[in-house]
Amino acid sequence: MVFLACKNQKELTSSELESSAVLWEHANYKPEKGAILPTNYSTYILNTKLFAQALENGSIELPNYTNTWTSYQVKRSATMSESLQEKFPNIRSYEGQELKQKQNQVRIDQKNDSFKIVVYTSSGTYFIQELETSGIYYFFNKADLPENTGLINE
Repeated sequence: MVFLACKNQKELTSSELESSAVLWEHANYKPEKGAILPTNYSTYILNTKLFAQALENGSIELPNYTNTWTSYQVKRSATMSESLQEKFPNIRSYEGQELKQKQNQVRIDQKNDSFKIVVYTSSGTYFIQELETSGIYYFFNKADLPENTGLINE
């Protein structure tokens, strides 16, 4: 289990991003001393309301390892029975594929306004994962994690 602490180096807050039309805002965050991080990563602030709407509409954009954006077509993935889904409406799962390279797959888990995203490509497995409940999302390649550390916030 890895827990991180960081300092915000950007003036834009999560609430300010939510009131804008920007889905992902690249952010420059520095971790507190002693944090365990992947050797290579990017940080973003996610407009969770817009992202949830995009998921429901079936089309999302995600950051990628070249610091550009990749489009995915997504749909809900039933992981719970209908009665259980009714009991927990704020927990959802989605699956999808990249529009240009259909062999690249994505899985997205949503709990309330937080998302865990895993992208499977021929060049590796990538994670986009929130740092605790800070609104800061780390994008990193699984291969860049230090050995025996697990994933951020798990």
